Amino acid sequence: MKIIFNSYNTVGAGPSNVTKFILKSLVERKVPYKKYFIIPRIYLFEDVEGNSCLKIYKIPVLRNFLKYVFRGFYDIFLFPAVTLILNPTAVIVLANYSPMKVCGKKIVFMRHPFLVDKFSKIYDDPKTFIIERIRKIVFILTLMSTDVLVVQSSYMKRALLKRFGKRVAHLHIYILPNPISNLIDFNESNIDTCVKNDNNNHKIVLFISRYYPHKNHCFLVKLAEKYQNEFRRGKIKFYITIGASEGGRRARRLLDKIVEQKLGDIIYNLGELPNTALAQYYRTARCLFFPSQSETFGNPLIEAMAYGLPVIVPDLGYAKAVCGEAGTYYNTGDLADAFDKIMTLVGDNLLCEKYSRISRIRVKKIPTTDQWIDEVLSLTV
Repeated sequence: MKIIFNSYNTVGAGPSNVTKFILKSLVERKVPYKKYFIIPRIYLFEDVEGNSCLKIYKIPVLRNFLKYVFRGFYDIFLFPAVTLILNPTAVIVLANYSPMKVCGKKIVFMRHPFLVDKFSKIYDDPKTFIIERIRKIVFILTLMSTDVLVVQSSYMKRALLKRFGKRVAHLHIYILPNPISNLIDFNESNIDTCVKNDNNNHKIVLFISRYYPHKNHCFLVKLAEKYQNEFRRGKIKFYITIGASEGGRRARRLLDKIVEQKLGDIIYNLGELPNTALAQYYRTARCLFFPSQSETFGNPLIEAMAYGLPVIVPDLGYAKAVCGEAGTYYNTGDLADAFDKIMTLVGDNLLCEKYSRISRIRVKKIPTTDQWIDEVLSLTV
């Protein structure tokens, strides 16, 4: 049996990290049949190497207009030609798009929230509008030759059916949550989350995410600006993870605003961190605050719950599907309600411990990377 994994499109934080989890597991397990894995040549995969059963191909990621030209060539001509030559049993597309027919059973993962969610209120520039329209067209073409479509939650399945209706009637739609990271050390995640943080000078609230407008970092800045005195008195500090070179002008403006408004003692930017470096911050945090307006899943949510962290999230479908009863929900866009939820949870040890226990129970429903791979492989037959 031969399987091709097409992960060339996984340059976003969530999909690229999941790809790395998969590669690590496949290399260590040495599943005894031929696997071909196509990935982008980005820094995250610099240390990735295959073995006798796993061949890894790293393809350059071009910039500006050339990026779109090459991507079109890759999807329309190059990748279908590769499947014709290798003649695999199945092709697993790990991120959204594969508009042409390929040799073998086609399994596609839908990982882009704006294929089903509205983006117009979040991304208001014409370029993004055009790109999102093109993505939707390519996704519709992809659906026409897809055998199995994998989504990460029941919420995404409902949104998919509502948005595309008859276009997905012929598909087997399979729900498979993203796996728990195998790059983070969870061995110390049994430490009492609430007690350990009382020994710190500050009570740390994490917000793990790259910068994208829909991640809603601006909501956190508004929250800190409005309630800065209360956060200072409570010794509450938010840690964010925005890389120096990501997000363009919007990200730089946001970071500049934190400095200009003298909020640096409330919001501290760690910079972008590799998945392996997150453990120390999950160990020392009081909870996770995740105000994102749109997600297909949300990997930091399950990582935080694996460490027994309570999670504070907006009252949105994606958050409810992932967090369930472990989530502390605030009214979406409501600064006062978000503030109340944060202060109540952070200030009440018994409540914090309650949600910490629920988080640990909830995360048991999430597959390990090995379990995840076994489920995916079961779809290839």
